[in-house]
Amino acid sequence: MTLDMYKLCQLLLEFEPDHRTLRETTEIRAVSPLQYAGGAFFPDTVYLVEDRAGLRLLSGEAECCLVCCFPCPEPSEPPLPAGCQAIFLNRPAPPEQVYAVLAAAVRASGQTASIVRKLFEALNHAATLQKLLLIAFEYLQNSIDVFDAGFKRLAAVQGAGSEGRIVSGTDLDMETMKLVNLNHNHDMVKQSGKPVLIKNKFLEHDRIVCMIHPERDIGHFVVVEDSRPFTPLDFEYAAILRDALAQLFARDEFSRNAKGLHGEYFIKDLLDGRYGPGAAPRHRLDGLTRAFQPRLFCLAVEAARTPYPLLLDGIRTGLEAILPAAAVLIYQGQIVAVLSGCPHLSLPNETIGKLSAYCRTNGLYCGLSNAFPDILSLQAHYKQALRAVALGAERTGSAGLFRYADYAPDHLIAQFARHEDPRDFCHPIMRALLDHDRKNGKNLAETLYTYLLFGTAARTSAALHIHRNTLLYRLNLMNDLLEIDYTDANLRLYLILSYQMEQFRRRQPRRAEDPDA
Repeated sequence: MTLDMYKLCQLLLEFEPDHRTLRETTEIRAVSPLQYAGGAFFPDTVYLVEDRAGLRLLSGEAECCLVCCFPCPEPSEPPLPAGCQAIFLNRPAPPEQVYAVLAAAVRASGQTASIVRKLFEALNHAATLQKLLLIAFEYLQNSIDVFDAGFKRLAAVQGAGSEGRIVSGTDLDMETMKLVNLNHNHDMVKQSGKPVLIKNKFLEHDRIVCMIHPERDIGHFVVVEDSRPFTPLDFEYAAILRDALAQLFARDEFSRNAKGLHGEYFIKDLLDGRYGPGAAPRHRLDGLTRAFQPRLFCLAVEAARTPYPLLLDGIRTGLEAILPAAAVLIYQGQIVAVLSGCPHLSLPNETIGKLSAYCRTNGLYCGLSNAFPDILSLQAHYKQALRAVALGAERTGSAGLFRYADYAPDHLIAQFARHEDPRDFCHPIMRALLDHDRKNGKNLAETLYTYLLFGTAARTSAALHIHRNTLLYRLNLMNDLLEIDYTDANLRLYLILSYQMEQFRRRQPRRAEDPDA
Protein backbone atom coordinates (compact mmCIF):
# COMPACT_ATOMS: atom_id res chain seq x y z
CA MET A 1 0.00 0.00 0.00
CA THR A 2 2.87 2.43 -0.77
CA LEU A 3 3.10 4.99 -3.53
CA ASP A 4 5.16 4.50 -6.65
CA MET A 5 6.66 6.97 -9.11
CA TYR A 6 3.83 6.57 -11.59
CA LYS A 7 1.27 7.37 -8.91
CA LEU A 8 3.27 10.47 -8.01
CA CYS A 9 2.97 11.58 -11.62
CA GLN A 10 -0.81 11.37 -11.35
CA LEU A 11 -0.74 13.46 -8.17
CA LEU A 12 1.36 16.13 -9.94
CA LEU A 13 -0.89 16.48 -12.99
CA GLU A 14 -1.60 20.13 -12.22
CA PHE A 15 2.13 20.80 -12.63
CA GLU A 16 2.31 19.00 -16.01
CA PRO A 17 4.85 16.30 -15.06
CA ASP A 18 7.28 14.84 -17.54
CA HIS A 19 8.22 11.32 -16.53
CA ARG A 20 10.30 10.25 -19.52
CA THR A 21 13.17 9.26 -17.25
CA LEU A 22 11.15 6.68 -15.25
CA ARG A 23 12.22 3.14 -15.96
CA GLU A 24 10.61 1.00 -13.22
CA THR A 25 8.15 1.12 -10.37
CA THR A 26 9.69 2.16 -7.09
CA GLU A 27 7.83 2.11 -3.76
CA ILE A 28 7.83 5.48 -1.99
CA ARG A 29 7.39 5.73 1.79
CA ALA A 30 8.80 9.22 2.52
CA VAL A 31 9.52 12.61 0.93
CA SER A 32 12.48 14.91 1.68
CA PRO A 33 14.21 17.97 0.17
CA LEU A 34 17.38 16.90 -1.64
CA GLN A 35 19.62 19.22 0.39
CA TYR A 36 18.74 17.22 3.54
CA ALA A 37 20.03 13.96 2.06
CA GLY A 38 23.67 14.73 2.88
CA GLY A 39 24.86 12.36 0.16
CA ALA A 40 23.05 9.33 1.68
CA PHE A 41 20.06 8.34 -0.42
CA PHE A 42 17.31 5.89 0.51
CA PRO A 43 15.54 3.90 -2.23
CA ASP A 44 12.08 4.30 -0.62
CA THR A 45 12.31 8.12 -0.39
CA VAL A 46 11.51 10.68 -3.07
CA TYR A 47 13.75 13.77 -2.99
CA LEU A 48 12.50 17.21 -3.98
CA VAL A 49 14.89 19.34 -6.10
CA GLU A 50 14.08 23.07 -6.04
CA ASP A 51 16.27 24.28 -8.92
CA ARG A 52 18.89 23.11 -11.39
CA ALA A 53 21.68 24.05 -8.99
CA GLY A 54 20.37 21.42 -6.63
CA LEU A 55 21.29 18.65 -9.06
CA ARG A 56 24.95 19.34 -8.24
CA LEU A 57 24.34 17.65 -4.88
CA LEU A 58 24.07 14.32 -6.70
CA SER A 59 27.12 12.15 -6.96
CA GLY A 60 27.93 10.20 -10.09
CA GLU A 61 26.74 6.93 -8.53
CA ALA A 62 23.62 8.19 -6.73
CA GLU A 63 20.60 5.87 -6.97
CA CYS A 64 17.48 7.77 -5.94
CA CYS A 65 14.06 9.07 -6.96
CA LEU A 66 13.69 12.79 -7.72
CA VAL A 67 10.89 15.27 -8.29
CA CYS A 68 12.37 18.36 -9.94
CA CYS A 69 10.40 21.63 -9.72
CA PHE A 70 11.57 22.73 -13.19
CA PRO A 71 11.49 21.48 -16.81
CA CYS A 72 13.62 18.66 -18.11
CA PRO A 73 17.28 19.75 -18.66
CA GLU A 74 18.58 20.49 -22.12
CA PRO A 75 20.65 17.76 -23.86
CA SER A 76 23.74 19.91 -23.49
CA GLU A 77 23.48 19.84 -19.69
CA PRO A 78 25.18 17.07 -17.68
CA PRO A 79 23.01 13.95 -17.53
CA LEU A 80 21.62 12.54 -14.29
CA PRO A 81 23.48 9.68 -12.61
CA ALA A 82 22.61 6.35 -14.19
CA GLY A 83 20.76 5.10 -11.09
CA CYS A 84 18.41 8.10 -10.79
CA GLN A 85 14.73 8.17 -11.66
CA ALA A 86 13.24 11.62 -11.98
CA ILE A 87 9.98 13.44 -12.61
CA PHE A 88 10.47 16.88 -14.18
CA LEU A 89 7.73 19.51 -14.16
CA ASN A 90 7.15 21.08 -17.55
CA ARG A 91 6.60 24.45 -15.91
CA PRO A 92 8.33 25.84 -12.81
CA ALA A 93 6.36 25.29 -9.59
CA PRO A 94 6.74 26.58 -6.02
CA PRO A 95 8.73 23.92 -4.14
CA GLU A 96 6.65 24.32 -0.97
CA GLN A 97 3.45 23.65 -2.93
CA VAL A 98 4.88 20.55 -4.59
CA TYR A 99 6.23 19.35 -1.25
CA ALA A 100 2.79 19.74 0.36
CA VAL A 101 1.21 17.57 -2.37
CA LEU A 102 3.89 14.90 -2.07
CA ALA A 103 3.95 14.86 1.73
CA ALA A 104 0.14 14.57 1.95
CA ALA A 105 0.14 11.70 -0.55
CA VAL A 106 2.90 9.81 1.24
CA ARG A 107 1.26 10.42 4.61
CA ALA A 108 -2.06 9.14 3.27
CA SER A 109 -0.30 6.14 1.79
CA GLY A 110 1.16 5.39 5.19
CA GLN A 111 -2.28 5.71 6.76
CA THR A 112 -3.84 3.25 4.31
CA ALA A 113 -0.97 0.85 4.91
CA SER A 114 -1.55 1.25 8.64
CA ILE A 115 -5.30 0.52 8.53
CA VAL A 116 -4.70 -2.49 6.27
CA ARG A 117 -2.13 -3.88 8.67
CA LYS A 118 -4.30 -3.34 11.75
CA LEU A 119 -7.47 -4.75 10.21
CA PHE A 120 -5.91 -7.87 8.83
CA GLU A 121 -3.80 -8.48 11.92
CA ALA A 122 -7.06 -8.31 13.86
CA LEU A 123 -8.65 -10.81 11.49
CA ASN A 124 -5.71 -13.16 12.00
CA HIS A 125 -6.44 -13.02 15.73
CA ALA A 126 -10.16 -13.87 15.26
CA ALA A 127 -11.36 -10.30 15.84
CA THR A 128 -15.07 -9.63 16.17
CA LEU A 129 -17.08 -7.29 13.98
CA GLN A 130 -17.04 -4.64 16.71
CA LYS A 131 -13.23 -4.79 16.90
CA LEU A 132 -12.91 -4.13 13.17
CA LEU A 133 -15.24 -1.14 13.43
CA LEU A 134 -13.23 0.35 16.28
CA ILE A 135 -10.05 0.05 14.21
CA ALA A 136 -11.73 1.65 11.18
CA PHE A 137 -13.08 4.45 13.38
CA GLU A 138 -9.50 5.50 14.23
CA TYR A 139 -9.13 6.53 10.59
CA LEU A 140 -12.64 7.45 9.47
CA GLN A 141 -13.55 9.39 12.65
CA ASN A 142 -17.24 9.20 11.75
CA SER A 143 -20.08 6.90 12.79
CA ILE A 144 -20.09 3.48 11.12
CA ASP A 145 -23.09 1.13 10.88
CA VAL A 146 -23.03 -2.43 9.52
CA PHE A 147 -26.29 -4.03 8.32
CA ASP A 148 -27.06 -7.52 7.13
CA ALA A 149 -29.06 -8.32 3.98
CA GLY A 150 -32.30 -7.83 5.92
CA PHE A 151 -31.30 -4.30 7.08
CA LYS A 152 -30.72 -5.55 10.62
CA ARG A 153 -27.98 -3.54 12.27
CA LEU A 154 -25.25 -5.98 13.26
CA ALA A 155 -22.90 -3.48 14.87
CA ALA A 156 -22.25 0.24 15.02
CA VAL A 157 -19.65 2.72 16.22
CA GLN A 158 -20.94 6.13 17.17
CA GLY A 159 -18.97 9.22 16.18
CA ALA A 160 -20.29 12.77 16.67
CA GLY A 161 -17.71 13.78 19.29
CA SER A 162 -17.32 10.40 20.95
CA GLU A 163 -14.21 8.24 20.80
CA GLY A 164 -15.82 5.39 18.93
CA ARG A 165 -18.47 4.05 21.28
CA ILE A 166 -20.09 0.73 20.31
CA VAL A 167 -23.88 1.10 20.24
CA SER A 168 -26.47 -1.64 20.43
CA GLY A 169 -27.89 -2.94 17.16
CA THR A 170 -31.43 -2.14 16.06
CA ASP A 171 -33.28 -2.77 12.82
CA LEU A 172 -34.24 0.08 10.52
CA ASP A 173 -37.94 0.86 10.61
CA MET A 174 -39.89 1.09 7.35
CA GLU A 175 -39.95 4.91 7.27
CA THR A 176 -36.18 5.15 7.69
CA MET A 177 -35.65 2.50 5.02
CA LYS A 178 -37.77 4.52 2.61
CA LEU A 179 -35.74 7.65 3.34
CA VAL A 180 -32.32 6.05 2.96
CA ASN A 181 -33.43 4.28 -0.23
CA LEU A 182 -34.78 7.44 -1.85
CA ASN A 183 -34.10 7.43 -5.62
CA HIS A 184 -33.20 3.74 -5.34
CA ASN A 185 -29.90 4.57 -3.65
CA HIS A 186 -29.46 1.05 -2.34
CA ASP A 187 -29.80 -0.44 -5.83
CA MET A 188 -27.19 2.02 -7.08
CA VAL A 189 -24.80 0.97 -4.32
CA LYS A 190 -25.39 -2.72 -5.09
CA GLN A 191 -24.56 -2.18 -8.75
CA SER A 192 -21.43 -0.17 -7.98
CA GLY A 193 -19.64 -2.54 -5.62
CA LYS A 194 -17.48 0.43 -4.57
CA PRO A 195 -17.97 3.01 -1.80
CA VAL A 196 -20.61 5.49 -2.99
CA LEU A 197 -21.32 8.98 -1.65
CA ILE A 198 -25.05 9.39 -0.92
CA LYS A 199 -26.55 12.84 -0.51
CA ASN A 200 -30.13 12.93 0.75
CA LYS A 201 -31.98 16.15 1.53
CA PHE A 202 -34.16 14.36 4.06
CA LEU A 203 -31.17 13.16 6.11
CA GLU A 204 -29.01 15.43 8.22
CA HIS A 205 -25.65 14.03 7.08
CA ASP A 206 -24.11 12.71 3.87
CA ARG A 207 -23.12 9.06 3.83
CA ILE A 208 -20.58 6.73 2.26
CA VAL A 209 -22.35 3.44 1.57
CA CYS A 210 -20.67 0.25 0.38
CA MET A 211 -21.71 -3.37 -0.15
CA ILE A 212 -19.66 -5.89 1.80
CA HIS A 213 -19.49 -8.35 -1.11
CA PRO A 214 -19.55 -7.18 -4.76
CA GLU A 215 -21.58 -10.17 -6.00
CA ARG A 216 -23.60 -11.42 -3.01
CA ASP A 217 -26.00 -9.26 -1.02
CA ILE A 218 -24.78 -10.32 2.42
CA GLY A 219 -24.98 -6.81 3.84
CA HIS A 220 -23.57 -3.31 3.61
CA PHE A 221 -22.04 -0.64 5.82
CA VAL A 222 -22.61 3.09 6.12
CA VAL A 223 -20.18 5.83 7.18
CA VAL A 224 -22.09 8.91 8.37
CA GLU A 225 -20.46 12.34 8.01
CA ASP A 226 -21.42 13.41 11.54
CA SER A 227 -18.03 14.24 13.12
CA ARG A 228 -15.77 15.61 10.39
CA PRO A 229 -16.06 16.28 6.63
CA PHE A 230 -15.28 13.44 4.26
CA THR A 231 -11.95 13.46 2.42
CA PRO A 232 -10.94 11.50 -0.69
CA LEU A 233 -8.93 9.26 1.59
CA ASP A 234 -12.12 8.15 3.38
CA PHE A 235 -13.21 6.31 0.24
CA GLU A 236 -9.94 4.36 0.30
CA TYR A 237 -10.50 3.58 3.98
CA ALA A 238 -14.04 2.45 3.18
CA ALA A 239 -12.78 0.15 0.41
CA ILE A 240 -10.23 -1.36 2.80
CA LEU A 241 -12.92 -1.82 5.47
CA ARG A 242 -15.12 -3.48 2.85
CA ASP A 243 -12.42 -6.05 2.12
CA ALA A 244 -11.87 -6.71 5.82
CA LEU A 245 -15.60 -7.17 6.46
CA ALA A 246 -15.87 -9.50 3.48
CA GLN A 247 -13.05 -11.58 4.98
CA LEU A 248 -14.78 -11.58 8.36
CA PHE A 249 -18.13 -12.68 6.89
CA ALA A 250 -16.40 -15.37 4.82
CA ARG A 251 -14.51 -16.56 7.89
CA ASP A 252 -17.71 -16.73 9.96
CA GLU A 253 -19.54 -18.54 7.17
CA PHE A 254 -16.66 -20.99 6.84
CA SER A 255 -16.59 -21.52 10.60
CA ARG A 256 -20.32 -22.15 10.67
CA ASN A 257 -20.09 -24.59 7.77
CA ALA A 258 -16.92 -26.22 9.04
CA LYS A 259 -18.55 -26.63 12.43
CA GLY A 260 -21.45 -28.43 10.86
CA LEU A 261 -20.90 -28.82 7.12
CA HIS A 262 -21.34 -32.56 7.15
CA GLY A 263 -23.90 -32.03 9.93
CA GLU A 264 -25.92 -29.69 7.71
CA TYR A 265 -26.05 -32.22 4.91
CA PHE A 266 -26.83 -34.93 7.44
CA ILE A 267 -29.73 -32.84 8.77
CA LYS A 268 -31.06 -32.38 5.23
CA ASP A 269 -30.79 -36.13 4.67
CA LEU A 270 -32.77 -36.70 7.86
CA LEU A 271 -35.43 -34.20 6.76
CA ASP A 272 -35.61 -35.94 3.38
CA GLY A 273 -36.15 -39.28 5.15
CA ARG A 274 -32.90 -40.90 4.03
CA TYR A 275 -32.14 -41.88 7.59
CA GLY A 276 -34.38 -42.62 10.52
CA PRO A 277 -34.81 -45.01 13.41
CA GLY A 278 -33.91 -48.44 12.04
CA ALA A 279 -33.05 -47.11 8.56
CA ALA A 280 -29.37 -48.11 8.83
CA PRO A 281 -27.12 -49.93 11.30
CA ARG A 282 -26.76 -47.52 14.18
CA HIS A 283 -22.98 -47.90 14.49
CA ARG A 284 -22.52 -46.55 10.95
CA LEU A 285 -24.14 -43.26 11.97
CA ASP A 286 -22.45 -42.82 15.33
CA GLY A 287 -19.95 -40.32 13.95
CA LEU A 288 -22.77 -38.11 12.70
CA THR A 289 -25.20 -38.52 15.59
CA ARG A 290 -22.61 -37.97 18.32
CA ALA A 291 -22.68 -34.20 17.77
CA PHE A 292 -26.40 -34.09 18.62
CA GLN A 293 -26.95 -34.61 22.33
CA PRO A 294 -30.27 -35.77 23.82
CA ARG A 295 -33.07 -33.32 24.51
CA LEU A 296 -33.32 -31.91 21.02
CA PHE A 297 -35.91 -29.53 19.62
CA CYS A 298 -36.83 -28.78 16.01
CA LEU A 299 -37.94 -25.31 15.01
CA ALA A 300 -39.41 -24.65 11.55
CA VAL A 301 -40.34 -21.33 9.90
CA GLU A 302 -42.87 -21.60 7.06
CA ALA A 303 -41.84 -18.63 4.95
CA ALA A 304 -44.69 -19.16 2.47
CA ARG A 305 -47.28 -18.17 5.10
CA THR A 306 -45.83 -14.68 5.48
CA PRO A 307 -47.76 -12.42 3.05
CA TYR A 308 -44.63 -10.54 1.92
CA PRO A 309 -41.20 -11.74 0.72
CA LEU A 310 -38.71 -12.72 3.40
CA LEU A 311 -34.92 -12.46 3.14
CA LEU A 312 -34.20 -15.96 4.37
CA ASP A 313 -30.50 -15.30 4.98
CA GLY A 314 -31.40 -12.34 7.17
CA ILE A 315 -34.00 -14.34 9.12
CA ARG A 316 -31.49 -17.14 9.53
CA THR A 317 -28.95 -14.68 10.95
CA GLY A 318 -31.55 -13.38 13.39
CA LEU A 319 -32.40 -16.87 14.62
CA GLU A 320 -28.71 -17.70 15.02
CA ALA A 321 -28.35 -14.63 17.25
CA ILE A 322 -31.16 -15.92 19.52
CA LEU A 323 -30.08 -19.57 19.32
CA PRO A 324 -26.26 -19.39 19.02
CA ALA A 325 -25.77 -23.12 19.70
CA ALA A 326 -28.38 -24.28 17.17
CA ALA A 327 -27.75 -25.63 13.67
CA VAL A 328 -29.82 -23.31 11.45
CA LEU A 329 -30.28 -24.02 7.74
CA ILE A 330 -32.50 -23.14 4.81
CA TYR A 331 -34.44 -26.18 3.61
CA GLN A 332 -36.96 -26.17 0.74
CA GLY A 333 -37.77 -22.49 1.17
CA GLN A 334 -38.16 -22.87 4.92
CA ILE A 335 -35.81 -22.23 7.82
CA VAL A 336 -35.12 -25.18 10.09
CA ALA A 337 -33.21 -25.03 13.37
CA VAL A 338 -32.07 -28.01 15.42
CA LEU A 339 -31.36 -27.30 19.08
CA SER A 340 -29.22 -29.94 20.76
CA GLY A 341 -28.27 -30.76 24.34
CA CYS A 342 -30.94 -28.60 25.99
CA PRO A 343 -30.82 -28.93 29.80
CA HIS A 344 -34.60 -29.34 30.25
CA LEU A 345 -37.58 -30.80 28.43
CA SER A 346 -38.75 -27.29 27.58
CA LEU A 347 -36.85 -24.21 26.42
CA PRO A 348 -36.18 -21.44 28.95
CA ASN A 349 -38.92 -18.82 29.19
CA GLU A 350 -36.41 -16.12 28.21
CA THR A 351 -35.59 -17.94 24.96
CA ILE A 352 -39.29 -18.51 24.22
CA GLY A 353 -39.94 -14.82 24.83
CA LYS A 354 -37.17 -13.73 22.45
CA LEU A 355 -38.33 -16.16 19.76
CA SER A 356 -41.96 -15.06 20.11
CA ALA A 357 -41.05 -11.38 19.87
CA TYR A 358 -38.79 -12.01 16.86
CA CYS A 359 -41.53 -13.95 15.06
CA ARG A 360 -44.18 -11.30 15.71
CA THR A 361 -41.86 -8.46 14.65
CA ASN A 362 -40.88 -10.17 11.38
CA GLY A 363 -44.27 -11.74 10.57
CA LEU A 364 -42.92 -15.29 10.92
CA TYR A 365 -45.06 -18.42 11.31
CA CYS A 366 -42.78 -20.61 13.38
CA GLY A 367 -43.42 -24.02 14.93
CA LEU A 368 -41.52 -25.64 17.80
CA SER A 369 -41.58 -29.39 18.33
CA ASN A 370 -41.62 -31.30 21.59
CA ALA A 371 -38.26 -32.37 23.01
CA PHE A 372 -36.93 -35.64 21.59
CA PRO A 373 -33.91 -37.79 22.51
CA ASP A 374 -32.63 -39.05 19.14
CA ILE A 375 -31.55 -36.99 16.11
CA LEU A 376 -32.69 -39.85 13.87
CA SER A 377 -36.26 -38.88 14.85
CA LEU A 378 -35.78 -35.42 13.35
CA GLN A 379 -38.13 -35.86 10.38
CA ALA A 380 -41.09 -36.76 12.60
CA HIS A 381 -40.47 -33.77 14.86
CA TYR A 382 -39.92 -31.47 11.90
CA LYS A 383 -43.43 -32.47 10.76
CA GLN A 384 -44.57 -31.88 14.32
CA ALA A 385 -43.24 -28.30 14.17
CA LEU A 386 -45.02 -27.72 10.86
CA ARG A 387 -48.21 -29.16 12.36
CA ALA A 388 -47.90 -26.66 15.21
CA VAL A 389 -47.70 -23.85 12.63
CA ALA A 390 -50.82 -25.08 10.82
CA LEU A 391 -52.85 -25.48 14.02
CA GLY A 392 -51.59 -22.27 15.60
CA ALA A 393 -52.21 -20.17 12.50
CA GLU A 394 -55.72 -21.65 12.17
CA ARG A 395 -56.58 -20.89 15.79
CA THR A 396 -54.99 -17.42 16.10
CA GLY A 397 -54.98 -16.12 12.52
CA SER A 398 -51.71 -14.29 13.12
CA ALA A 399 -47.94 -14.79 12.98
CA GLY A 400 -46.02 -16.00 16.00
CA LEU A 401 -44.25 -18.89 17.69
CA PHE A 402 -46.46 -21.97 18.03
CA ARG A 403 -45.38 -24.78 20.35
CA TYR A 404 -46.66 -28.22 19.46
CA ALA A 405 -47.22 -28.92 23.16
CA ASP A 406 -49.89 -26.19 23.16
CA TYR A 407 -51.68 -27.65 20.14
CA ALA A 408 -51.23 -31.41 20.61
CA PRO A 409 -54.89 -31.89 21.66
CA ASP A 410 -55.99 -30.08 18.49
CA HIS A 411 -53.80 -32.44 16.45
CA LEU A 412 -55.27 -35.48 18.20
CA ILE A 413 -58.82 -34.25 17.65
CA ALA A 414 -58.13 -33.38 13.99
CA GLN A 415 -56.84 -36.91 13.39
CA PHE A 416 -59.90 -38.39 15.12
CA ALA A 417 -62.29 -36.12 13.21
CA ARG A 418 -60.95 -37.41 9.89
CA HIS A 419 -62.61 -40.76 10.64
CA GLU A 420 -65.37 -40.00 13.17
CA ASP A 421 -67.98 -37.30 13.73
CA PRO A 422 -67.04 -35.41 16.94
CA ARG A 423 -70.76 -35.02 17.74
CA ASP A 424 -71.13 -38.80 18.03
CA PHE A 425 -68.13 -38.89 20.38
CA CYS A 426 -69.44 -36.13 22.67
CA HIS A 427 -70.38 -37.32 26.18
CA PRO A 428 -74.13 -36.93 26.97
CA ILE A 429 -73.38 -34.62 29.90
CA MET A 430 -71.39 -32.21 27.74
CA ARG A 431 -73.95 -32.49 24.94
CA ALA A 432 -76.74 -31.60 27.40
CA LEU A 433 -74.82 -28.56 28.68
CA LEU A 434 -74.06 -27.37 25.14
CA ASP A 435 -77.74 -27.67 24.23
CA HIS A 436 -78.74 -25.82 27.41
CA ASP A 437 -76.30 -23.00 26.66
CA ARG A 438 -77.58 -22.66 23.10
CA LYS A 439 -81.22 -22.38 24.27
CA ASN A 440 -80.70 -20.24 27.39
CA GLY A 441 -77.66 -18.16 26.51
CA LYS A 442 -75.68 -19.55 29.43
CA ASN A 443 -72.02 -20.56 29.59
CA LEU A 444 -72.21 -23.79 31.56
CA ALA A 445 -70.21 -26.01 29.16
CA GLU A 446 -67.14 -23.73 29.21
CA THR A 447 -67.46 -23.33 32.98
CA LEU A 448 -67.42 -27.10 33.53
CA TYR A 449 -64.52 -27.54 31.10
CA THR A 450 -62.45 -24.84 32.85
CA TYR A 451 -63.27 -26.22 36.30
CA LEU A 452 -62.15 -29.70 35.20
CA LEU A 453 -58.86 -28.20 33.91
CA PHE A 454 -57.98 -26.10 36.97
CA GLY A 455 -59.59 -28.13 39.74
CA THR A 456 -60.27 -25.34 42.25
CA ALA A 457 -62.88 -22.61 42.45
CA ALA A 458 -60.30 -19.84 42.91
CA ARG A 459 -58.22 -20.74 39.85
CA THR A 460 -61.32 -21.41 37.72
CA SER A 461 -62.99 -18.08 38.52
CA ALA A 462 -59.70 -16.26 37.79
CA ALA A 463 -59.37 -18.05 34.43
CA LEU A 464 -62.98 -17.20 33.48
CA HIS A 465 -62.71 -13.64 34.88
CA ILE A 466 -65.85 -14.11 36.99
CA HIS A 467 -66.59 -13.75 40.68
CA ARG A 468 -66.25 -16.85 42.83
CA ASN A 469 -69.94 -16.68 43.78
CA THR A 470 -70.90 -16.66 40.08
CA LEU A 471 -68.83 -19.80 39.57
CA LEU A 472 -70.43 -21.56 42.54
CA TYR A 473 -73.89 -20.60 41.24
CA ARG A 474 -73.11 -22.19 37.86
CA LEU A 475 -71.69 -25.35 39.44
CA ASN A 476 -74.78 -25.73 41.62
CA LEU A 477 -77.02 -25.20 38.59
CA MET A 478 -75.15 -27.95 36.71
CA ASN A 479 -75.47 -30.30 39.69
CA ASP A 480 -79.23 -29.65 39.72
CA LEU A 481 -79.50 -30.43 36.00
CA LEU A 482 -77.10 -33.38 35.86
CA GLU A 483 -75.31 -35.77 38.14
CA ILE A 484 -71.54 -35.30 37.69
CA ASP A 485 -69.06 -37.45 39.58
CA TYR A 486 -65.97 -35.24 39.79
CA THR A 487 -63.95 -38.07 41.37
CA ASP A 488 -64.16 -40.22 38.22
CA ALA A 489 -60.86 -39.61 36.31
CA ASN A 490 -62.14 -41.23 33.10
CA LEU A 491 -65.27 -39.09 33.17
CA ARG A 492 -63.22 -35.91 33.68
CA LEU A 493 -60.97 -36.79 30.72
CA TYR A 494 -63.97 -37.71 28.54
CA LEU A 495 -65.73 -34.41 29.32
CA ILE A 496 -62.56 -32.36 28.62
CA LEU A 497 -62.07 -34.08 25.23
CA SER A 498 -65.76 -33.69 24.41
CA TYR A 499 -65.60 -29.92 24.89
CA GLN A 500 -62.35 -29.61 22.92
CA MET A 501 -63.76 -31.65 20.05
CA GLU A 502 -66.84 -29.46 19.96
CA GLN A 503 -64.69 -26.34 19.78
CA PHE A 504 -62.63 -27.92 16.99
CA ARG A 505 -65.80 -28.82 15.07
CA ARG A 506 -67.12 -25.27 15.37
CA ARG A 507 -63.90 -23.86 13.92
CA GLN A 508 -64.32 -25.96 10.78
CA PRO A 509 -66.21 -24.67 7.70
CA ARG A 510 -69.94 -25.09 8.32
CA ARG A 511 -72.05 -27.36 6.14
CA ALA A 512 -75.59 -26.42 5.15
CA GLU A 513 -77.02 -29.68 6.54
CA ASP A 514 -75.36 -29.18 9.93
CA PRO A 515 -78.23 -28.71 12.45
CA ASP A 516 -75.94 -26.73 14.78
CA ALA A 517 -74.85 -24.29 12.04
